[in-house]
Amino acid sequence: MQPATILIDGECRLCARASHFGMRHGVPGKLKFLAYQSDEGAGMLRRHGLEAIAGETMVAVVGEKAYVRSAAVVQVAKRLKWPWRAQAVVWLVPRPLRDAGYNWVAKRRKRFGLRRG
Repeated sequence: MQPATILIDGECRLCARASHFGMRHGVPGKLKFLAYQSDEGAGMLRRHGLEAIAGETMVAVVGEKAYVRSAAVVQVAKRLKWPWRAQAVVWLVPRPLRDAGYNWVAKRRKRFGLRRG
């Protein structure tokens, strides 16, 4: 399995908590987390034509392919140690439903008090 670089909003507490979870429970060498705001993160967004969605969604870059929203979450789950890897079964849910759930949380993260600032 190829390593994945996960691009997150560096100002989002929920994103930071999720990345810390991924670092603790990920398969060594399979997950790297970068903030959109970093030079490297911004460059990856540009290379994949995703600058317009920075701050709206998590992006997982695997090889030359970029995954967004719930598809990015699935890419992270696939690279976690067992039993956390079992979360990847969410890919069985149709993508529109997965993305609707992802978008619901993403739009409310400020209300949940999970965004810095």
